[in-house]
Amino acid sequence: MNTIKKLLKMFLNKWALFIFIIFLEIVALTLVTFYAGQSEGTTVIITASIHLILVAISIVSLVSRKEYHSRYIIAWLVLIATIPVAGPLFYLLTANTLSYKARQKKFKINSDKIKKVTDEIAEEYDVDSFFNSIQKLVRSRSHLPAWDKTDTKIYTRGEDMYEDMKEALLSAKEYIFLEFFIVRKGKMLSEIIEIIKAKLKEGVKVYFVYDNFGGSIDLPFGFKKKLRKMGVKIKTFNRIFPILNISYNYRDHRKIVVVDGKIAFTGGINIGDEYINREIRFGYWKDGGIRLVGKGVTNFVLIFLNVWETLTKEHLDPKDFIKDQEDKEDDGYVISFQDGPLNYNHVIHEVYLTMINTAKKYVYISTPYLILDDELRLALKIAAARGVDVRIIAPKKPDKVFVNLLTKENYKPLLEAEVKIYEYTPGFNHTKAVIADDIIGTIGTSNFDFRSFYLHYEDISLIYKTKSVKDLRNDFIETFAISEEIEAKNIKKNNIFKRILLVILKIFSPLL
Repeated sequence: MNTIKKLLKMFLNKWALFIFIIFLEIVALTLVTFYAGQSEGTTVIITASIHLILVAISIVSLVSRKEYHSRYIIAWLVLIATIPVAGPLFYLLTANTLSYKARQKKFKINSDKIKKVTDEIAEEYDVDSFFNSIQKLVRSRSHLPAWDKTDTKIYTRGEDMYEDMKEALLSAKEYIFLEFFIVRKGKMLSEIIEIIKAKLKEGVKVYFVYDNFGGSIDLPFGFKKKLRKMGVKIKTFNRIFPILNISYNYRDHRKIVVVDGKIAFTGGINIGDEYINREIRFGYWKDGGIRLVGKGVTNFVLIFLNVWETLTKEHLDPKDFIKDQEDKEDDGYVISFQDGPLNYNHVIHEVYLTMINTAKKYVYISTPYLILDDELRLALKIAAARGVDVRIIAPKKPDKVFVNLLTKENYKPLLEAEVKIYEYTPGFNHTKAVIADDIIGTIGTSNFDFRSFYLHYEDISLIYKTKSVKDLRNDFIETFAISEEIEAKNIKKNNIFKRILLVILKIFSPLL
């Protein structure tokens, strides 16, 4: 594995990378010549010229994108250089520079609107130095504030969360916001549609956003048209057609439900029967989430209105959707916020780093995918070296083979640094949560992987000194008890073929 580390370090050196790209170009052009045929000289010249032009345009586009992580750039450069014509063409279509800049401009305008609203209705709390710093960090990055007097409920099973979600939808009097990454046909979708149909007849407005390319391809024929005919205001994110609007890597991974501005849900469950264990795919599907009732719902209202206006250009006045709340008893603080590729700062990544770096007793992490960048890997190692009890729960049964290989590749260096790793044995662990020192926790849609930190649109709720923090910790303790602790001595050495595969997967991991 030392050879692999040396190769990756070499890739991070810009001159070594430049030489490597030149070498790949020679290989690619050789392949062009071979496939075009020696007798077709004109074809070779035309094909090679097209390839070089596309490569030049792609490289200029890549290096000009200051929001891109270095590993993401490397992955694209290798793909662009090694696959003649198709490689750079695929980048230019899916990265969609023009679409990205247009969306970023919209995002900036709409983000400023959020700031204007929250400056009027929310103030910063003076709690303690730790929370005050977290509060300032999140608000400076996302313009979304902290709230007190919010009831929070942690879910440790998708089916429990779904039952409360249905009850909330049935209670709707004014409006419903739905935003999901995956929407699949099945019993869960049918039940939600029936509730929506009933609520529309009562005059309730329903707004629905789902990610069309990222995960919602297994839908009934005419789904969107059917809902629109019913009266649902519906919009897809990452439309499959036209192809120039793909922006393949930018996916709306959020799962949000808001009812009347008074109740909000987020977490790991999408609309699909496997998330509530009505369909068994990888054993028991363990998922997690949170319900907010009270002032803290405001942030989810603003998050949804932000994406709605970005997609539709329809401005919905937040004042019509933010509702006066009944006072809840003092129960700590909650900050719900969004993140995505349009945000240069990657606030979820920064919050996780802050939690790990400031943990004194313990930090526990639950994630279905563990593909770490250098900053997080180092932070986890340093925390363990400081004597912090660092534990990570990952799935025993994977849903994605290549991603699981990369997840397991992170095990050994972390175990050698005395980080403890557990694999959830009853099935697939899809909970995305972090907790530290019995005072702070997060739960939401963000995995511990490159996609969630740098490419996906995500959301999480941060809870501080709430009663629900204890519930989150209890779930971790119960999950450790039924999971298998991984030991470094039991990790088998990879054969040469697997090592080669892992080198390739590591290079392209930002694209997986």
